[in-house]
Amino acid sequence: MIADARDRASEISFYLRDKRVEGLGHPPVYIPESQDMVNQFSFWPRYDEFVEIKSGAPRPEGEVYTEENGINLFMGRDALFIRNGEKKHVPHSIQAAFQSLEPVGTIELSRYGKVIRTWQVFLCRNYRTLPL
Repeated sequence: MIADARDRASEISFYLRDKRVEGLGHPPVYIPESQDMVNQFSFWPRYDEFVEIKSGAPRPEGEVYTEENGINLFMGRDALFIRNGEKKHVPHSIQAAFQSLEPVGTIELSRYGKVIRTWQVFLCRNYRTLPL
């Protein structure tokens, strides 16, 4: 799960009943990948990180020889992207990192019949990291 901002990621993480943590120190909800260090999410493990391949460990399928010493554990996986409001464009960092995006729904939070907040939810398929 990826949220558009740290406050949304924190809020979803807090209320998420079944938190699925991908590894030691990983948050249950990520923010879009960025090289900027802007908040605590910038210092926690991220879905765009590469981890070191242990010596003798099997390489990813189809890679016979490579000089790379790291692998991204999220390659090929799908994610939900959640953002506040109803905007026309999905951020470039999400569009470029996934093979396809599909809007799956809108969540409206109402109080006393008035819509307080709207979230858009997208299914992001086949993560492939941002091109250099």
